Amino acid sequence: MKVLCLFAGQGYHSNDLFRLFQGDKMAENLLEKLSSVLKIDLLCGQWSLTDPYYSQFIIAAYHYTLFNLLRPALLAHQVNLAGYSLGEVSAFLASSQATIEEMHETIAFRTELMTSILKEGDKPEYDLLSIRGQFTLANIQELCSQYGCALAIINSEERLIIGGRIKDLKQILEQLPKYHLSHSQFLEIHLPSHTPFYADKKGLFQSYLNSLFSKSLCYPILSPLDLNKIYDGEQEKQLLDQELYTTLQWYGLCMLLPEYQYDLILDLGPSDALSKQLKTMNIDLPLLTVASYNHYSGVLEALKALT
Repeated sequence: MKVLCLFAGQGYHSNDLFRLFQGDKMAENLLEKLSSVLKIDLLCGQWSLTDPYYSQFIIAAYHYTLFNLLRPALLAHQVNLAGYSLGEVSAFLASSQATIEEMHETIAFRTELMTSILKEGDKPEYDLLSIRGQFTLANIQELCSQYGCALAIINSEERLIIGGRIKDLKQILEQLPKYHLSHSQFLEIHLPSHTPFYADKKGLFQSYLNSLFSKSLCYPILSPLDLNKIYDGEQEKQLLDQELYTTLQWYGLCMLLPEYQYDLILDLGPSDALSKQLKTMNIDLPLLTVASYNHYSGVLEALKALT
Protein backbone atom coordinates (compact mmCIF):
# COMPACT_ATOMS: atom_id res chain seq x y z
CA MET A 1 0.00 0.00 0.00
CA LYS A 2 0.99 3.60 -0.66
CA VAL A 3 0.53 5.52 2.60
CA LEU A 4 0.94 9.26 3.14
CA CYS A 5 1.50 10.40 6.74
CA LEU A 6 0.52 13.99 7.47
CA PHE A 7 2.07 15.94 10.35
CA ALA A 8 0.10 19.01 11.46
CA GLY A 9 1.65 22.23 12.74
CA GLN A 10 1.00 24.52 15.66
CA GLY A 11 -2.44 25.88 16.52
CA TYR A 12 -3.64 23.02 18.74
CA HIS A 13 -3.97 24.42 22.27
CA SER A 14 -5.42 21.64 24.44
CA ASN A 15 -3.27 20.25 27.27
CA ASP A 16 -4.58 16.70 26.74
CA LEU A 17 -2.17 16.14 23.85
CA PHE A 18 -0.46 13.08 25.37
CA ARG A 19 -3.60 11.41 26.68
CA LEU A 20 -3.49 9.41 23.45
CA PHE A 21 -0.64 7.35 24.98
CA GLN A 22 -1.98 7.00 28.53
CA GLY A 23 -1.39 3.59 30.15
CA ASP A 24 0.94 2.30 27.43
CA LYS A 25 4.33 1.40 28.94
CA MET A 26 6.30 1.71 25.72
CA ALA A 27 4.83 5.15 25.01
CA GLU A 28 5.28 6.37 28.56
CA ASN A 29 8.91 5.20 28.64
CA LEU A 30 9.57 7.13 25.43
CA LEU A 31 7.81 10.21 26.81
CA GLU A 32 9.88 10.02 29.99
CA LYS A 33 13.08 9.99 27.92
CA LEU A 34 11.80 12.91 25.86
CA SER A 35 10.84 14.81 29.00
CA SER A 36 14.31 14.32 30.42
CA VAL A 37 16.10 15.57 27.29
CA LEU A 38 13.67 18.44 26.58
CA LYS A 39 13.48 19.38 30.27
CA ILE A 40 9.70 19.58 29.96
CA ASP A 41 7.37 17.23 31.87
CA LEU A 42 5.27 16.17 28.90
CA LEU A 43 2.93 13.96 30.94
CA CYS A 44 1.89 16.59 33.50
CA GLY A 45 0.14 18.91 31.03
CA GLN A 46 1.26 21.99 32.97
CA TRP A 47 2.49 23.88 29.91
CA SER A 48 0.98 26.19 27.33
CA LEU A 49 0.84 25.54 23.60
CA THR A 50 0.53 29.29 23.01
CA ASP A 51 4.00 29.90 24.47
CA PRO A 52 6.37 30.39 21.50
CA TYR A 53 9.37 29.32 23.59
CA TYR A 54 7.92 25.84 24.34
CA SER A 55 5.15 24.97 21.88
CA GLN A 56 7.40 23.65 19.10
CA PHE A 57 9.07 21.20 21.51
CA ILE A 58 5.71 19.84 22.69
CA ILE A 59 4.17 19.36 19.23
CA ALA A 60 7.40 17.81 17.91
CA ALA A 61 7.55 15.44 20.89
CA TYR A 62 3.98 14.33 20.17
CA HIS A 63 4.85 13.64 16.52
CA TYR A 64 8.09 11.88 17.47
CA THR A 65 6.29 9.59 19.92
CA LEU A 66 3.35 8.75 17.68
CA PHE A 67 5.33 8.05 14.53
CA ASN A 68 7.86 5.87 16.33
CA LEU A 69 5.02 3.82 17.86
CA LEU A 70 3.28 3.41 14.50
CA ARG A 71 6.42 2.83 12.43
CA PRO A 72 6.48 -1.00 12.84
CA ALA A 73 2.96 -1.21 11.36
CA LEU A 74 4.13 0.78 8.32
CA LEU A 75 7.26 -1.26 7.52
CA ALA A 76 5.61 -3.37 4.84
CA HIS A 77 4.20 -0.35 2.99
CA GLN A 78 5.41 2.40 0.69
CA VAL A 79 5.39 5.42 2.99
CA ASN A 80 5.56 9.10 2.07
CA LEU A 81 5.48 12.02 4.50
CA ALA A 82 4.19 15.59 4.40
CA GLY A 83 4.04 18.27 7.05
CA TYR A 84 2.18 21.52 7.57
CA SER A 85 4.51 24.25 8.86
CA LEU A 86 6.31 22.82 11.95
CA GLY A 87 4.92 19.46 10.83
CA GLU A 88 7.38 19.32 7.95
CA VAL A 89 10.24 19.54 10.43
CA SER A 90 8.67 16.56 12.22
CA ALA A 91 8.38 14.78 8.87
CA PHE A 92 12.07 15.42 8.19
CA LEU A 93 13.01 14.11 11.65
CA ALA A 94 10.91 10.98 11.04
CA SER A 95 12.45 10.42 7.61
CA SER A 96 15.94 10.96 9.03
CA GLN A 97 15.22 8.53 11.89
CA ALA A 98 16.44 11.21 14.28
CA THR A 99 17.46 10.36 17.81
CA ILE A 100 15.77 12.13 20.70
CA GLU A 101 18.88 14.30 21.08
CA GLU A 102 18.85 15.23 17.37
CA MET A 103 15.15 16.08 17.57
CA HIS A 104 15.77 18.27 20.62
CA GLU A 105 18.70 20.10 19.02
CA THR A 106 16.77 20.70 15.78
CA ILE A 107 13.70 22.11 17.50
CA ALA A 108 15.80 24.13 19.95
CA PHE A 109 17.67 25.84 17.11
CA ARG A 110 14.49 26.51 15.11
CA THR A 111 12.78 27.90 18.21
CA GLU A 112 15.79 30.10 18.94
CA LEU A 113 15.74 31.45 15.38
CA MET A 114 12.02 32.16 15.40
CA THR A 115 11.85 33.72 18.86
CA SER A 116 14.90 35.90 18.24
CA ILE A 117 12.61 38.70 17.03
CA LEU A 118 10.69 38.70 20.32
CA LYS A 119 11.41 40.74 23.42
CA GLU A 120 11.12 38.22 26.24
CA GLY A 121 8.72 39.26 28.98
CA ASP A 122 6.75 41.66 26.78
CA LYS A 123 3.17 41.12 25.71
CA PRO A 124 2.83 39.11 22.47
CA GLU A 125 3.77 41.36 19.56
CA TYR A 126 3.37 38.99 16.60
CA ASP A 127 0.85 36.39 15.46
CA LEU A 128 -0.75 34.61 12.53
CA LEU A 129 -4.25 35.56 11.38
CA SER A 130 -6.45 33.03 9.60
CA ILE A 131 -8.91 34.48 7.06
CA ARG A 132 -11.76 32.58 5.42
CA GLY A 133 -14.02 33.55 2.54
CA GLN A 134 -14.01 34.49 -1.12
CA PHE A 135 -10.90 36.59 -1.63
CA THR A 136 -8.43 37.49 -4.33
CA LEU A 137 -4.74 37.16 -3.60
CA ALA A 138 -4.18 40.59 -5.13
CA ASN A 139 -6.46 42.21 -2.53
CA ILE A 140 -4.84 40.34 0.36
CA GLN A 141 -1.33 41.15 -0.83
CA GLU A 142 -2.31 44.81 -1.18
CA LEU A 143 -3.57 44.85 2.43
CA CYS A 144 -0.42 43.11 3.64
CA SER A 145 1.78 45.62 1.86
CA GLN A 146 -0.23 48.55 3.22
CA TYR A 147 0.04 47.41 6.84
CA GLY A 148 3.45 45.76 6.90
CA CYS A 149 2.23 42.16 7.09
CA ALA A 150 2.86 39.17 4.82
CA LEU A 151 1.12 36.13 3.36
CA ALA A 152 2.24 33.07 5.34
CA ILE A 153 0.20 30.06 4.13
CA ILE A 154 -2.32 29.48 1.34
CA ASN A 155 -4.58 26.74 2.72
CA SER A 156 -7.25 26.70 0.02
CA GLU A 157 -9.15 28.92 -2.39
CA GLU A 158 -11.15 30.17 0.60
CA ARG A 159 -8.64 30.19 3.44
CA LEU A 160 -5.24 31.75 3.96
CA ILE A 161 -3.02 32.87 6.82
CA ILE A 162 -1.12 36.11 7.13
CA GLY A 163 1.60 36.99 9.62
CA GLY A 164 2.74 40.21 11.21
CA ARG A 165 2.61 42.40 14.27
CA ILE A 166 -0.67 42.09 16.13
CA LYS A 167 -1.35 45.84 15.95
CA ASP A 168 -0.98 45.71 12.15
CA LEU A 169 -3.05 42.53 11.81
CA LYS A 170 -5.83 44.27 13.76
CA GLN A 171 -5.80 47.09 11.20
CA ILE A 172 -6.22 44.49 8.45
CA LEU A 173 -9.13 43.01 10.41
CA GLU A 174 -10.88 46.37 10.26
CA GLN A 175 -10.51 46.41 6.47
CA LEU A 176 -11.83 42.89 5.82
CA PRO A 177 -15.56 43.82 5.67
CA LYS A 178 -14.78 45.96 2.62
CA TYR A 179 -13.86 42.73 0.86
CA HIS A 180 -16.87 40.84 2.32
CA LEU A 181 -14.55 38.81 4.55
CA SER A 182 -15.89 38.38 8.07
CA HIS A 183 -14.46 35.03 9.24
CA SER A 184 -11.06 35.47 10.82
CA GLN A 185 -9.15 34.14 13.81
CA PHE A 186 -5.84 34.78 15.55
CA LEU A 187 -3.99 31.48 15.87
CA GLU A 188 -2.15 32.43 19.09
CA ILE A 189 1.17 31.12 17.86
CA HIS A 190 2.76 34.52 18.49
CA LEU A 191 5.30 34.16 15.70
CA PRO A 192 5.07 35.48 12.10
CA SER A 193 6.02 32.11 10.59
CA HIS A 194 6.74 31.74 6.86
CA THR A 195 7.09 35.47 6.23
CA PRO A 196 9.95 37.86 5.34
CA PHE A 197 10.20 38.82 9.02
CA TYR A 198 12.77 35.98 9.04
CA ALA A 199 14.52 36.86 5.77
CA ASP A 200 17.69 37.82 7.63
CA LYS A 201 17.90 34.26 9.00
CA LYS A 202 18.42 32.79 5.53
CA GLY A 203 20.83 29.87 5.52
CA LEU A 204 21.17 29.51 9.29
CA PHE A 205 18.74 26.62 9.75
CA GLN A 206 20.13 24.78 6.73
CA SER A 207 23.69 25.12 8.04
CA TYR A 208 22.65 23.81 11.43
CA LEU A 209 20.79 20.83 9.93
CA ASN A 210 23.86 20.07 7.81
CA SER A 211 25.92 19.83 11.01
CA LEU A 212 23.47 17.33 12.54
CA PHE A 213 22.29 15.12 9.68
CA SER A 214 24.25 13.39 6.95
CA LYS A 215 22.01 10.36 6.46
CA SER A 216 19.72 9.90 3.47
CA LEU A 217 15.96 10.24 3.84
CA CYS A 218 14.20 6.97 4.61
CA TYR A 219 10.87 8.26 3.27
CA PRO A 220 10.19 10.81 0.51
CA ILE A 221 8.68 14.11 1.69
CA LEU A 222 6.13 16.18 -0.22
CA SER A 223 7.19 19.83 -0.14
CA PRO A 224 4.68 22.71 0.17
CA LEU A 225 7.31 24.97 -1.39
CA ASP A 226 8.72 22.91 -4.22
CA LEU A 227 5.39 21.10 -4.80
CA ASN A 228 7.32 17.93 -5.56
CA LYS A 229 8.30 14.73 -3.83
CA ILE A 230 11.72 15.25 -2.20
CA TYR A 231 14.05 12.24 -2.00
CA ASP A 232 17.29 14.05 -1.24
CA GLY A 233 18.07 15.07 2.34
CA GLU A 234 20.24 18.00 1.27
CA GLN A 235 17.41 19.45 -0.80
CA GLU A 236 14.94 19.00 2.05
CA LYS A 237 17.22 20.82 4.49
CA GLN A 238 17.42 23.74 2.06
CA LEU A 239 13.63 23.82 1.75
CA LEU A 240 13.14 23.74 5.53
CA ASP A 241 15.36 26.79 5.73
CA GLN A 242 13.39 28.60 3.03
CA GLU A 243 10.09 27.83 4.75
CA LEU A 244 10.99 30.06 7.67
CA TYR A 245 10.64 33.15 5.45
CA THR A 246 8.59 31.97 2.44
CA THR A 247 4.84 31.52 1.87
CA LEU A 248 3.72 27.87 2.07
CA GLN A 249 1.59 26.58 -0.81
CA TRP A 250 -0.32 24.00 1.23
CA TYR A 251 -3.31 24.16 -1.13
CA GLY A 252 -1.03 23.36 -4.06
CA LEU A 253 0.39 20.37 -2.22
CA CYS A 254 -3.07 19.01 -1.38
CA MET A 255 -4.22 19.28 -4.98
CA LEU A 256 -1.32 17.02 -6.00
CA LEU A 257 -2.39 14.15 -3.74
CA PRO A 258 -4.85 12.45 -6.15
CA GLU A 259 -2.07 12.26 -8.77
CA TYR A 260 0.04 10.13 -6.41
CA GLN A 261 -2.87 7.67 -5.94
CA TYR A 262 -2.34 7.00 -2.25
CA ASP A 263 -4.20 4.03 -0.81
CA LEU A 264 -4.36 5.73 2.59
CA ILE A 265 -3.74 9.14 4.10
CA LEU A 266 -2.84 8.90 7.79
CA ASP A 267 -3.44 12.24 9.53
CA LEU A 268 -1.24 12.14 12.64
CA GLY A 269 -2.54 15.47 13.97
CA PRO A 270 -2.66 16.86 16.52
CA SER A 271 -6.32 17.78 15.81
CA ASP A 272 -8.28 16.91 12.69
CA ALA A 273 -7.65 20.24 10.94
CA LEU A 274 -5.75 18.75 7.99
CA SER A 275 -8.42 16.05 7.49
CA LYS A 276 -11.13 18.70 7.43
CA GLN A 277 -9.20 20.71 4.85
CA LEU A 278 -8.89 17.67 2.57
CA LYS A 279 -12.62 17.03 2.85
CA THR A 280 -13.54 20.62 1.97
CA MET A 281 -11.31 20.29 -1.12
CA ASN A 282 -13.24 17.13 -2.11
CA ILE A 283 -10.05 15.07 -2.21
CA ASP A 284 -11.51 11.58 -2.30
CA LEU A 285 -8.81 9.37 -0.81
CA PRO A 286 -9.08 6.91 2.11
CA LEU A 287 -8.39 8.86 5.29
CA LEU A 288 -7.49 7.72 8.82
CA THR A 289 -7.51 10.55 11.38
CA VAL A 290 -5.69 9.95 14.66
CA ALA A 291 -7.73 12.68 16.41
CA SER A 292 -10.82 10.49 15.99
CA TYR A 293 -9.39 7.98 18.50
CA ASN A 294 -9.08 8.12 22.28
CA HIS A 295 -5.92 6.02 22.36
CA TYR A 296 -3.17 5.29 19.88
CA SER A 297 -3.82 1.53 20.21
CA GLY A 298 -7.12 2.12 18.41
CA VAL A 299 -5.23 3.86 15.60
CA LEU A 300 -2.85 0.91 15.42
CA GLU A 301 -5.71 -1.60 15.15
CA ALA A 302 -7.47 0.50 12.49
CA LEU A 303 -4.22 0.82 10.55
CA LYS A 304 -3.63 -2.94 10.65
CA ALA A 305 -7.22 -3.58 9.51
CA LEU A 306 -6.88 -1.20 6.57
CA THR A 307 -3.49 -2.46 5.47
